[in-house]
Amino acid sequence: MLEPMVQYLVENFYPEIAECLSADHACMRTRVMYEELVKKTAEMVAAWQCVGFCHGVLNTDNMSMLGLTIDYGPFGFMDFFTPNTSVITLILKGATAMRLSRDVQMEPGQASRSFRPTFALAKSKDFLNKNYYKFYFEAYRSKLAKKLGLHDEGVTDEATLLSGDAESGLVTDFWAVLDKTGADFTNTFRCLSGVTKSAELTEQDEAVLAKLVSYCAPKEFLISKAKSPYEGNAQLMAIMKSRPEILRFYGHDPDKIQRVLDATE
Repeated sequence: MLEPMVQYLVENFYPEIAECLSADHACMRTRVMYEELVKKTAEMVAAWQCVGFCHGVLNTDNMSMLGLTIDYGPFGFMDFFTPNTSVITLILKGATAMRLSRDVQMEPGQASRSFRPTFALAKSKDFLNKNYYKFYFEAYRSKLAKKLGLHDEGVTDEATLLSGDAESGLVTDFWAVLDKTGADFTNTFRCLSGVTKSAELTEQDEAVLAKLVSYCAPKEFLISKAKSPYEGNAQLMAIMKSRPEILRFYGHDPDKIQRVLDATE
């Protein structure tokens, strides 16, 4: 079944591969398609990160061989900025956390097991481990550069726009400010489009600054944000007290949860 499936995928959804490699090169087709899948998945997740999208049920059966995702479940877009917006499992309710969303390596990792007859698992995993985050950060930096107005149209390699220390530091500080103020994610970026290119602070820039301040989260939200994300989750707390190791089956580290609880007491 594997070879007909790969041939169907290549012929119908990866025409550029079909043009370069005939059906007689089944093994090579599988390899190139898998490598393209890794790249498409990384770029898709980078796009999520740049618009504040949180998937609701991010597991392997909701990922596609086309580098797409399906069955979003309780998905949502982040309003007030919180890197750990929410996490995926039935115990810790909500959508996949922003900080976790980029770690979707599991999907192409599982797919590689299915290709073993024609593409050695060791080779596919080696490609995945060496390239997933490379593809992810290239796409992420490119998209974020455009959103922040740091895109230089004269530069062909957009992925390098945020690679410098100054630019990287600017972005790090930007995320830190959003995290501290809980600013509205989408409206903050939209508001930045009103900043002028003047070296001096103009009236328009002052108006933009005032608007940015208005997008900051209310005091009540910031207070609740400072609390442990696990506070009030009676089911989780009961498991932490009785059998914390069970949480590892849901992809969570009970030791890490305990450190968060201790830090917020």
